[in-house]
Amino acid sequence: MAQRCLGEARLSMICVMGSSRRSSTYRLVLSLMLSSLMIVFLASIARPLAAQATSTDDASVPASSQLPANFTTNVTQPTQRPWLLQTRFLLVTDMGFAAGYAFPMSTFGFTVEQPIRSLELQLSSTYSPTHKLGSGPGIDTGFRTTGTLIYWRRTWGPCFSEEWAWQHTLDFTKHADYATPCVVLRSSPFGIPSRLYFGYVLPSGKWAGSNGIESSRLQGPTIYWEGRVLNLKEATIRFRYMFGFYRILAQGNPLCDGTEGVLVRSCARTPGLSFNTSLGFELEFPKGKAGATW
Repeated sequence: MAQRCLGEARLSMICVMGSSRRSSTYRLVLSLMLSSLMIVFLASIARPLAAQATSTDDASVPASSQLPANFTTNVTQPTQRPWLLQTRFLLVTDMGFAAGYAFPMSTFGFTVEQPIRSLELQLSSTYSPTHKLGSGPGIDTGFRTTGTLIYWRRTWGPCFSEEWAWQHTLDFTKHADYATPCVVLRSSPFGIPSRLYFGYVLPSGKWAGSNGIESSRLQGPTIYWEGRVLNLKEATIRFRYMFGFYRILAQGNPLCDGTEGVLVRSCARTPGLSFNTSLGFELEFPKGKAGATW
């Protein structure tokens, strides 16, 4: 068992001793197993969804035949809901770079998009095995769950996202909440149906971490683009790109930076800058209409 000790001057200073090689191997195997299970799960649900969508779209209606005058039927027609449009399922993966993390940064997950009249609800969940630098040996585990609401006004709309993030490393475990007010535009530049999001990430709620880890209070602007680039037989391929530039706070002395209730201005935490960028791939079921924005 690895032993951990906290420095008296800074609670975020962590000493890790013991069988680090064994822990590293264990964490590497566990992370690879989780990644494999995630990929297998996503692949297993993709084909049934595509088959269901195809069978729904291609179902033929038999030609009506003339019925006798005294013939009646009790068949009830299904209720039509034109305001509840077709649900979109997406399998997603991203590769990129983030300050403070080993290269390449990678994520795997899925997204559900549900239009309801002029509203659209998006729910997504991703898993990342990317290693955080300075957090001890082994590959780390991270999960993110995001909910987004869009109010469409034809070609644009205000939107709002709430994100919950959880991260586990050999040295610490922490979780955080982010709120992102944003605006989304949709158009077809160069014939590619696209969406362009502009947002500003704000820390919300209370960060929680083990071993004295403090919140970085990350905040800053983000830009996100996605476009439908290719229609397959049963699905549509989307590409996406994201870039964020943030202000963060370094770890401080808990005895005077406000963590323990005492704030000394000369002991304020040092601000810094961070960024991340990634290129992603999305597989959309059922396939979208060729050349049409969504």
